[in-house]
Amino acid sequence: GNRYSGNSEYNNTAYGVDLGLDWETIERISGELNLNVNQNLARFNPGDAPTVLKRNMEQTGDAQAVFRVGGVTALTFEGILGHRQLRYSAREFNYRELDQDSVSLGVRYKPRDALALGVALRHSKAEYPRFQETAPDVFLADRVKRDDLDLSTDWKVSGASTVVGRISLSRSRHSEATSQDFSGATGSLGWYWSPTGKIKLNTTLSRETGVESSF
Repeated sequence: GNRYSGNSEYNNTAYGVDLGLDWETIERISGELNLNVNQNLARFNPGDAPTVLKRNMEQTGDAQAVFRVGGVTALTFEGILGHRQLRYSAREFNYRELDQDSVSLGVRYKPRDALALGVALRHSKAEYPRFQETAPDVFLADRVKRDDLDLSTDWKVSGASTVVGRISLSRSRHSEATSQDFSGATGSLGWYWSPTGKIKLNTTLSRETGVESSF
């Protein structure tokens, strides 16, 4: 629980749950199951939403299932299913709430132990269920369809340093917020450095479209 000495109205209970399972069979089939659930006090001014001074709790959930075929040879085929959810307690943030499902199919090529290259097709459907309130407690939903061609790399520069990158050709279309339609390049670049067994430094740069891409 979080307690404020001078602003008790912001007292809240925050939590974070991360669960993961790695599995494999004797027939070169393997995968992962991951679940992340978090609750925190939302930022007062996220930049694209009204400033809300009352307590506003943000809940996020992310579930992902990864299936792989390969591993002995340099080629690995990979499929990913994902679901993401975002909720707020303040009505002023209704339009940011999100439900999203995604599927990705691709192949990874590993020419050597320290380098992996990937290409994948990704499709996602998102819905902002309370995007616009047309009457008291009556809402108009904004539905988003997005397609991506993902080009990725995973390069282990040294025993302590790894660089992960992705460039995507992306196209998204909104049913209501058409001004947010997007066609172009998105992507990310991450550097993971572990100088010792007890120290890890992660640095990430990204270019994306909104909360349907990253919380």
